[in-house]
Amino acid sequence: WAKETTLQRNEEWIIGTNKVNVRDSLTLWQNEKKRPHNDLAYYDIIDITPGTNSDFVKKRSKDEFEEMMKYGSSIPDIDNSDVKELIVKAIKEPDFQKAVENNFLSTRNDDRKKFTWDFAYQLANSFERGNDLLNENLTERMYREVFFTPIMRSLFQKLREDMKVFFGEISLFASAEDYDLTKNDEEDRSSGRKIDIVWTTLPKIEFAIGEVSGPPNQRQHSHFFGDKLKIAKMLKVMLNRIVRMYGGIGESLSLLKLYGLQIYDHTAFVYEMTVPYKGLYVYREVQRFQLPTNRNNVVLLWRSVRNFLLFKELLIQSLNNLNLYIMEANLHTPTENNSASLFVTQMSYTPKK
Repeated sequence: WAKETTLQRNEEWIIGTNKVNVRDSLTLWQNEKKRPHNDLAYYDIIDITPGTNSDFVKKRSKDEFEEMMKYGSSIPDIDNSDVKELIVKAIKEPDFQKAVENNFLSTRNDDRKKFTWDFAYQLANSFERGNDLLNENLTERMYREVFFTPIMRSLFQKLREDMKVFFGEISLFASAEDYDLTKNDEEDRSSGRKIDIVWTTLPKIEFAIGEVSGPPNQRQHSHFFGDKLKIAKMLKVMLNRIVRMYGGIGESLSLLKLYGLQIYDHTAFVYEMTVPYKGLYVYREVQRFQLPTNRNNVVLLWRSVRNFLLFKELLIQSLNNLNLYIMEANLHTPTENNSASLFVTQMSYTPKK
């Protein structure tokens, strides 16, 4: 995986044939009228995910919109042809469960193949239990604890000396700390927003999060949409906390890429949050793939394994870049005009009734 070291040196994002300044346009949009809090642009987050609902983004001219939506580079692929060969061989067998059992020993000496076996084993177990992955009564909690958490544990098991993964509605520390900045000494402290999965450094700096959005066999678009916005807002406060803790130079902020994983309707979505320009957070979707659920679509196992392995590499790169950012922050004292704190904006909170 090629190491990314290019720093963003442009403070402004200029788009379209009319050379529109995105930050200036966003400020005008925010001040025109009272804006809904379910539009991420309200929080200075430019939502360029495929299903964006952002009024600010959708009201751009055609060329501005297209340029905005093309922002960012694609994820480089990794050669996992040997893993693909292993999966194809197993799914072609008439007895998938038996094929999985027979491959146990041959997958022990390779982390990628071990993860592949663990994933396939979870599927095989579901098939033996009457294909309970498709049970309409399967709750979000049961899906998360019985199926999804074991897969994530397996995927990141060998990285436990570099990062920690927490499961099961964890209070996000960055959220609690950020919310408490708005309180006086007499007010109660916040425990932070609850998140299903949190990846942290050692010591504890949160740099990736994950959400399982509702029961897997019950389509609840409002739950999906709410969690998608929640992930974006929490990634922003996580970025802000890193800047608050370590300072740094504004142009080095482009090193930081934080990620959010969302599972909805047996589909995985991976989002990326960056601050490439002054006062602008960019939220984009970098992965989307369907998860296998039954014997008829078990062929999706290869695509799922491949993409989860890529997701792991994204988090490894994210952690490496975070460590590089911290090192840069300790080596260089920012001037009054290029401090990273000038590039980030405070989170807005809706007053509680």
